Amino acid sequence: ELIWLKDKDGVFLSCNAMFERFIGAREAEIIGKTDYDFIDRNLADFFHDYDRKALAAGKPTTNEEWNTFADDGHRALLEIIKTPMYDSGGKLIGVLGIAHDITDRRQEEIALQLSEKRYRFIVENVGEGIGFVNADEEFVIANSSAEKIFGVGKGELPGKNLKEFLSEEQYMRILAQTKIRKDGQNGNYEFELTRLNGKKRNVIITAVPQFDDNKKFIGTHGIFRDITEQQRAQEVIKLKNEELQKTNTEKDKF
Repeated sequence: ELIWLKDKDGVFLSCNAMFERFIGAREAEIIGKTDYDFIDRNLADFFHDYDRKALAAGKPTTNEEWNTFADDGHRALLEIIKTPMYDSGGKLIGVLGIAHDITDRRQEEIALQLSEKRYRFIVENVGEGIGFVNADEEFVIANSSAEKIFGVGKGELPGKNLKEFLSEEQYMRILAQTKIRKDGQNGNYEFELTRLNGKKRNVIITAVPQFDDNKKFIGTHGIFRDITEQQRAQEVIKLKNEELQKTNTEKDKF
């Protein structure tokens, strides 16, 4: 951390070694001088304005700044807290500054945001339903394909429990599978859901259990695939084959 103390006129009273690196001078050379003696006027004006804001607020103020260290030229994003300081008699001494280097943290946040955007793009554009169900079988997230399978509007699936779409028998099957998933086993199984409008759909789910850092089961990532039309087509083909076989059998009699 960079630490420094200025009087109310912006004159340095003390600083630590990290601040020396930032300014590019030893503490003995810094004390008694101001920002204007070490950095360009525009940046010094910027620092001075934030000093005055802290004094006017009468409490700590925070801002973020990209700054260049004078000792080696590297740039860093600093989170700066400036706090008015008073003596035991309540007289204003000046402003205490403490700066944290948050460059790595911000880069990690940006990387995470980009990762989340890519994940959301993939999830929203894949043809299969994708969702996360917590340990109580309640949807936490779901993509538009999952909402279509379950027959609900955009953003309506999170907060709903699987129980709302299943018969008692089907729900007990899900709970039985949950017990297996708690042991860390993935699962692929079929169930029949009933949409809120009463229509039934046959769905295959690939279920992947999720655990927290303490290895506690927290829910399931699910990939849902509606196979209703596929099964109907297979049933039609089956009936046609049976009819054809029956016709051929009758022909053989003659």
